[in-house]
Amino acid sequence: MPVARIAAALLLSAALAGCAAQRCTNAVAQRVPAPDGQYDAVVFQRDCGPADGSSVAVAVLPHGADLPDLPTTVLALAQPVPVTATWTSPTRLRLSYPRSATVVGRMPTSPDGVAVEFQPR
Repeated sequence: MPVARIAAALLLSAALAGCAAQRCTNAVAQRVPAPDGQYDAVVFQRDCGPADGSSVAVAVLPHGADLPDLPTTVLALAQPVPVTATWTSPTRLRLSYPRSATVVGRMPTSPDGVAVEFQPR
């Protein structure tokens, strides 16, 4: 019986290690503070390994806040392409990106009420 428990524990450990290896990582490329300093537009690259590849995303966060490992993005693009974040007022953000980029998701307003304008170039 103890051998069966050890085998089960080893299998579970191997399965969990496989899940951990699939965890995505985020690398901040740019942090642009709003004119009043209340928010930051955070452009980051998300890498989920060879199977899923890399993407680029933008989140609007309270100034200086760490990028959470939760879906908080206002723009997600399927490939790592350059994105320019420009504040046009303390509560309006313009995001420009290559017209050829594949948009995976976008939100016209952040959870904190910042209006987002999308400008493919």
